[in-house]
Amino acid sequence: MSLIELGYAADASAAPEPPPDRRTARRLLVALIAVLCLASLAGSTRPRPHGLVELWSIAHVGEANFTVVGDTVIVLGADSRTLTSYWLSNGRERWSRTLPEDVPYLEVNRDDRVLLLAVGQTLTHPEPDTTLSFFTETIALDAASGSTLWRGAGVGSGWSATGTALLQERTPDGATTARLRLVRLADGSTVWSRETPEVQGWTTVGADPKLPDRIATVSSAGDVWVLRLADGTEAASGTVDWPPVSPQRGDYNDLVAEGDGLYVLQSTRGSATATAYSDRTLERLWTVTRPAHDNGFYDCGTVLCANGDDELLGYDWQTGAVRWSVPGQENAMPAGPGRLITEIGGAEVHRSLLDAATGRRLADLGNDRPPWNFTGGTLVMLGASRSQAGRTVVHWVDPATGKTFTLGTVDGAVDSGCQIADRLLLCISVPDRLTVTAVG
Repeated sequence: MSLIELGYAADASAAPEPPPDRRTARRLLVALIAVLCLASLAGSTRPRPHGLVELWSIAHVGEANFTVVGDTVIVLGADSRTLTSYWLSNGRERWSRTLPEDVPYLEVNRDDRVLLLAVGQTLTHPEPDTTLSFFTETIALDAASGSTLWRGAGVGSGWSATGTALLQERTPDGATTARLRLVRLADGSTVWSRETPEVQGWTTVGADPKLPDRIATVSSAGDVWVLRLADGTEAASGTVDWPPVSPQRGDYNDLVAEGDGLYVLQSTRGSATATAYSDRTLERLWTVTRPAHDNGFYDCGTVLCANGDDELLGYDWQTGAVRWSVPGQENAMPAGPGRLITEIGGAEVHRSLLDAATGRRLADLGNDRPPWNFTGGTLVMLGASRSQAGRTVVHWVDPATGKTFTLGTVDGAVDSGCQIADRLLLCISVPDRLTVTAVG
């Protein structure tokens, strides 16, 4: 019990009880509510993971290709034809089916409800001593049931938010795009179709990469057309620098979009060039040329990256100016909003976590690697266990501070293949088992 002294009275029993001070009571009530709100906010802050809990595993999947779609994981078997869907929560089989031909890969956004599977692999020889591999058709499956929704010419990407997919049909030699076609995901019916002779590349355009509103195409002569994705009508056109390249020498041209700009990235004969254009008028905004090192210029999300002589540079998309330079780094990849994972070294790769806006190093990641195809969400890094052969150590990295916490180990070698979906870690473990582990 606490005793609060209110003052001295000669005869407490005779003293009348003072009336309550409503203003003081209100102030105390407001203070109490503020404390409770702060406690509630603190309690609602997402806590860092503290350990690993294996939820389920299935055997005999081989070196499977798998992807997470909604509340299921879909596994492509070792025969490259059998697809099996399992509930993420408990590993129970949802559906299984075998397709009439090989599926080379699974590439699905988690929010998608339709699987677009590229099939019909074709090999051509557009130049002497050059082999080009491409796919000619798409099979669309319902992710919930595995049933075939449609099959059509061309391959491409879909967006569940718009219920459409953009398919590219190539010329017989595979060197250029012959036609672009927007179709409905539900049944494959054509929304619009446009012949695109001599088009060598295209990219989607829009403020939200998950919901683009335009598409930009570029021909072998550098002619660019910006088309409205909704109906295929022309929104802008112009010409950009697009010199001939020789793939045998490792040269390339690339067209990318970021914010309100279109960017032509080139690497040829030891020189790398990035040129920015307005996506509304195709007016040239700026150009940067530098000696080419390894990858030349490439998209790092928040910045445009380039490899220098024993350094990594981050360029501002809007101005082309160097925002930062980090010595001793070779390559970078986006690791969620505003973050980059960089690496240096050959057989023994060393990685770091950077703030993409400033280049400031947040964490030394050692030779740990992120899950395959990591684009955001819970940031975990995977490393080989020194004390337990055949197991992988899982570390959680706070993307805000760079602090790293060891969560435990999972079965399998670090290079066996893992993906992260929210707080679920999915790994192919030794010898042929898919294991789903909760990070929490």
